[in-house]
Amino acid sequence: MKKTIISGVIFGLVAANAIAIAAPHKKLASSKALPTKSEKVAKAIKGFKVASAKTLSTVAVQPKVAVPSSLAQKAAPLAVNPSASGRASLNLTREHEKSAQGTTAMPISTAVASAKKSPFSIKYRSYNALNLVAVTNSSDSPDREVWVWDRLNLTYNFNPDISVSVMPQLFHTWFGDRNRVQDDSFGNLSQPYSAYLGNTALIFADSKIATLQGGIIWDGMARYDAPTSEWSQKAGSLGETRLATGLSKSFGRFDIKVSETYRYFLQQYTTSEAELADKKTPGWPSQNEEWYLYSLLDLGYNISKKVSISLETGFINKTKLADDNPTHQRDSVKADEIVMNPEIAVAINDNFSLALGLWEEPNMRKLKTSVYEPLNPVNGGEAYLMTTIQF
Repeated sequence: MKKTIISGVIFGLVAANAIAIAAPHKKLASSKALPTKSEKVAKAIKGFKVASAKTLSTVAVQPKVAVPSSLAQKAAPLAVNPSASGRASLNLTREHEKSAQGTTAMPISTAVASAKKSPFSIKYRSYNALNLVAVTNSSDSPDREVWVWDRLNLTYNFNPDISVSVMPQLFHTWFGDRNRVQDDSFGNLSQPYSAYLGNTALIFADSKIATLQGGIIWDGMARYDAPTSEWSQKAGSLGETRLATGLSKSFGRFDIKVSETYRYFLQQYTTSEAELADKKTPGWPSQNEEWYLYSLLDLGYNISKKVSISLETGFINKTKLADDNPTHQRDSVKADEIVMNPEIAVAINDNFSLALGLWEEPNMRKLKTSVYEPLNPVNGGEAYLMTTIQF
């Protein structure tokens, strides 16, 4: 027993001595790992840089801010409706672009990527029309030739609402008779019906000048048409100007718009070099156009995001200049036309759409029936298919 106690005491003393000897070595090893003052400063600076970089990275990606929904969402497909008076007298189109209102939260990085989208855009429209008399086969000798009105818009968008564009125009047929005259009402036009140039338009448009009380959108457009067509050159025209304004509002799936467009012809002369070919006044110079006034109402219903139906109606008042030539002495000519244009439009995707409709604008002063009968072939209307490609 005694021996055991003594042995335990000796073991304890040996263990304590071993710990005492080991402790200084451990402390020495730890002292070698401690950084100097300069190393501490360098390490602190490095840690601050890393922390700052992480903070900046987080700010650039994570926080969300409110930006206009026009950047956050793709605009709905265009519902494009043509307004064409015969071959080339109107050359006026209506374009409604519907987009969500308000704001949408999105990362800053996404907003910057959206804002970098090219401001340039291209749109090509081909309006293919056939006389309603030919469609209904209500005449013994209908004009069965499809005529085409092509327009190419080259546009620069200052922002989602304001844009400026150049629009050349071409009229032609699909494999039509090359010897057919451009217009049989005139005897000295050289370009054939199968292909001839229209005027070239410069258009400045603002699709949202202001949002009025009740969510009514006020838009406007100014346009100048350079006299690149043979018809304008025969008339001695300096071109055409147009000023348009409209008010529109959506009610759920329904859209409504009223618009006024004033079109003024910059004429140097009261008559044109284009000579009449009728039996009453053959060879007489035709009277030049003075102004047109369009007063239109558009009613639309969106069946879905890609399919819509619409009805455009209203009036077009036209005036030709008086001919003060002593040989002819013709008064100013007035025309009051009513517009009827039902249409269905389908957006295939963001770049391609189709529109199918009927168009007529009979002169109410010279109706061929006792009362106006909408879409009666005798009114001289047409059926059309318009394709639109845009990028």
